[in-house]
Amino acid sequence: MIIKERQKFLALIVFLLAGVLGIATLNLQVIKEPLFPLLTGLFGTSMLFLSITEKTKIPKQIISKSSISLKEKLKIFSASIVSGSICSFLPGLGASQAAVLGSEMSGKIDKKGFLVLIGAISTIVTGLNFVALYAINKPRSGAAIIIGKILEFLNLQTLILILTTALIAGSISVFITLYFARRFSKFIEKANYQKLCLIVSIILILMSILISGLWSIPVLIVATSLGILTNLWGIRKMHLMGCLIVPIIFYFII
Repeated sequence: MIIKERQKFLALIVFLLAGVLGIATLNLQVIKEPLFPLLTGLFGTSMLFLSITEKTKIPKQIISKSSISLKEKLKIFSASIVSGSICSFLPGLGASQAAVLGSEMSGKIDKKGFLVLIGAISTIVTGLNFVALYAINKPRSGAAIIIGKILEFLNLQTLILILTTALIAGSISVFITLYFARRFSKFIEKANYQKLCLIVSIILILMSILISGLWSIPVLIVATSLGILTNLWGIRKMHLMGCLIVPIIFYFII
């Protein structure tokens, strides 16, 4: 994935810096929940800060029907199944890496096709997180961790029940999401985006203090700075997952 970047050296630097930050943060004993300020800074507050400084405005939302050919759908779904399956079982990889892999496998697709790809991969990865918990006893998501704590032993029947429930809930949520998205799109274009980003940033900082303590603020600041630097360099943010991948590699090697 680094080789696919135009600026390979800078992508490698971002990956390694995120890895060093991840190792340092995860070894800080004074922080209760180190992942919260780490991931919030890299992927959350960094984007919010850029939106505030660049004075991003939400364009007028246009609701229209769109269609994708059957051939395109089959190509997208095939790529999403393969890439989602691979990244669901490999440690440190997730939906963002699967999306890059899937887009490479599916070839040239337009923006609508890419949105379908992202949705399909997210759904597949979510379901396979529970399969990974059953197969290798390693939870890959927050929901899987909770299920793992509630159930001492996850058998095949329970796995089928969880996946069936997820399928039913997901099917219902499609119609609910479409209904509310159309109405919310009319409201969001009227909102002051800078103020909204500022309010969310303040909430995240307060949550970081409440969840991880005061020592989380330096981590949040450094992580936010690295996230901003990644954007300014034009490097894809998925390389910031080095904050987890590098510590995992060292953990299993050492």
